[in-house]
Amino acid sequence: EKLIKENSDAKALLSEGLEELGMDPDPSKLTVKISFGSTDQWFRTYGEYLQEMYSKTLGVNIEIETLEWPIFNAAVEEGNVQIGYMAWGAEYNDPMCMLSLLKSDANAIGTGWVNEKYDELIDLAATEMDNDKRLEYFKEAEKILLYDEAVLAPTVYPRSNVFTYKYVKNLGITPFSTEGYKYVYTQGRDNL
Repeated sequence: EKLIKENSDAKALLSEGLEELGMDPDPSKLTVKISFGSTDQWFRTYGEYLQEMYSKTLGVNIEIETLEWPIFNAAVEEGNVQIGYMAWGAEYNDPMCMLSLLKSDANAIGTGWVNEKYDELIDLAATEMDNDKRLEYFKEAEKILLYDEAVLAPTVYPRSNVFTYKYVKNLGITPFSTEGYKYVYTQGRDNL
């Protein structure tokens, strides 16, 4: 929200940035390639959504590239993408699940980004027993990641509906659209 409030005219800000870089300040003359690590329909559809959104909001041209995962992953690791889109979902309801992925030594998402203060905050949060302090560490780390250095740009988090029969017990459903099947069992199935 802070970024949106402070930068209400994203297109003007982009023009200013292009000019600072010695480029043509007209966003319509800029083409940016977004690479995806999948060729399935969801990513193609999402790519079309991003094309429309960035064209409408910023006035830029977006080229979509869909690659098989091994090729995409190698390109990201080598720094050979302009924007590499990755989908990652939280497996459990804790900021550590997502924020630890961006530590310098994590190797989960190949940004090449290193920030010692961020790493320190995530390490402190990992061992902190006081939940209020822990959340403060996460807030500060998130500010570095998304606001101060803008390492990544979260775009969407899809929702899904899960329907189960009454006799299905212990299905671990999280707000993050992940299901845990380890402790699932059925009870009362014959009574229906």
